[in-house]
Amino acid sequence: MVGIDELLEKLEALISNLNTDSYHERFDDGIKLLVDYKNQGGTQQGAYDKISLVYLKYRDTDDRKSDLVADWLDYVVGYIGNASLQIWDNFLD
Repeated sequence: MVGIDELLEKLEALISNLNTDSYHERFDDGIKLLVDYKNQGGTQQGAYDKISLVYLKYRDTDDRKSDLVADWLDYVVGYIGNASLQIWDNFLD
């Protein structure tokens, strides 16, 4: 099972390799990691709690990195335009 610490480590690796041309690739790779985490029993709230801390880390220092993390968080909480792309069945408030 992929634990939350391993998930965060892999997401941070994607963030650190982010450049102008790799945003969509890094985003897609992060979504795959989140789906794997969920499919292996990871919780929505646990993912939100930890990834939101990563967002706070970049929020005031790097717009591109914080945007990437914010986009992942949208998928974690379920606020995306296409319901078929939701990772978890519920919305987080």
